[in-house]
Amino acid sequence: MRIDPKHATARHHLGLTLKIKGDHDWAIEHFEAAVRIDPDFAWAHCGLGLALAIKGDRAGALKHYNESVRSDPQHAQAHYHLTRALANNGEHDEALTHLQEVARLDPGCAMNHFALACAHGLNQDAVAAVVALTEAIRLNERCRNLAKTAPDLGAIRKDPAFRKLIEGA
Repeated sequence: MRIDPKHATARHHLGLTLKIKGDHDWAIEHFEAAVRIDPDFAWAHCGLGLALAIKGDRAGALKHYNESVRSDPQHAQAHYHLTRALANNGEHDEALTHLQEVARLDPGCAMNHFALACAHGLNQDAVAAVVALTEAIRLNERCRNLAKTAPDLGAIRKDPAFRKLIEGA
């Protein structure tokens, strides 16, 4: 395949294709080229972060997720991946902030609200967990069953509001 080496979008798309095919080293080269050409290309930074994370470069992934969010604060996927990277680094408060932003940016996705409920559950904040879980269940009833066994909600399982919500009363 021949592409214009100075076309950031083409390099980004080729990086995505290579990442999907499992050629992460070559994908990284193309994502890096895309961000060299256009340093504010949020999607390329996010793709580079994903490829670096797959290769085990957590610091590099975190850097590029941050760059992606800086370049496009409305990029829900970048916030989501940044959330995971921050949580893996033990930066739970900052991760929670970005997860809240994901739910705000993509309010129709039940799993975003479910993930937010789980984060609140890990923090033992039953009130916030129930609010997020209520929205997740409103969007997708299957979240009720997921909540019954989700390990991250274990600390709040005895909370009366939580029990009422997952029992469907």
